[in-house]
Amino acid sequence: MCDGINGCSSGEDELVQPFGIDECWEKNGGCEHLCVSTVELYYYCQCQPGYRLIKNFNFEDIDECVVPGSCSQYCTNTTGGFHCSSQPDYRCDFSNYTHCKADSGNPYLTSHRYDIRIVRLKDGEVSTLVKDARRATAFNFQYKTNQIIWCDNKDMKLKRAHMSSPETP
Repeated sequence: MCDGINGCSSGEDELVQPFGIDECWEKNGGCEHLCVSTVELYYYCQCQPGYRLIKNFNFEDIDECVVPGSCSQYCTNTTGGFHCSSQPDYRCDFSNYTHCKADSGNPYLTSHRYDIRIVRLKDGEVSTLVKDARRATAFNFQYKTNQIIWCDNKDMKLKRAHMSSPETP
C-alpha cells in the first residue's frame, strides 16, 4: 500500500520516486551532437553519421576517403560525409554510388584462348574480333595503327590484325 511506509523488503508497495536528473535535458549533457539517456539514469554522447567521438563529449569528422574501398575511383571528403565521383567515360552506379562503371562505347578486349572478342561495357555487346586465334594468351592494342597484336601459343608466333577489318590469321 502506498502510504510512505515500506511494507515490503523490496519497496514494491511504494511509488518509485526518480532520483537524480536527466543530464540530457540540461545543456544536452555536454554533448556536441546527441545525448542518450539510459534506464539506469546514465547517459552517453552519440555521434551523427560521418563523425567519431573523442574525449566522451566532442566529435571530429571522419575522413572516409582514407578507408580503402570507400569509392572505386575518386573520393572527396566532406563535413560529416564523403562524395564519390568518376573518371571520364565512367559513371557512378545508381544502386551503389561508391562504385563506378564504364559509360562509354569504347571497346575492351578479351580472349577465350581460341578467339579474341571485343566488349562494349556500356551496353554489354560482345562480338568476335579474331576467329581461330589458336591459344591467344597475351594481346595488346596499338592505337596509332589501330591494330591488335597477340601471342599465339600454339604456333609460338606474334600475330596481328587491323581493328577495322580483322581477318582470321
